[in-house]
Amino acid sequence: MTLLRALPADAGAVARAEAVRDEFAGAEEEGRPVDQGRVRTALAAVEPYVTVGSGGMALVQGITALLGG
Repeated sequence: MTLLRALPADAGAVARAEAVRDEFAGAEEEGRPVDQGRVRTALAAVEPYVTVGSGGMALVQGITALLGG
């Protein structure tokens, strides 16, 4: 989220990044699988704001790969 806040991203992108974080935290806390559809949708909204060479893009790609995408 720090990266998105530093970029000229809209508030919606920051909210989507927070949704990804919250989904992973909630799934862990509740002992349930991550809602892959929710995470993919949120990542699709965040990805355009993350530069290709950044650690943020690597994170988005890693999470997407983890979800089988």
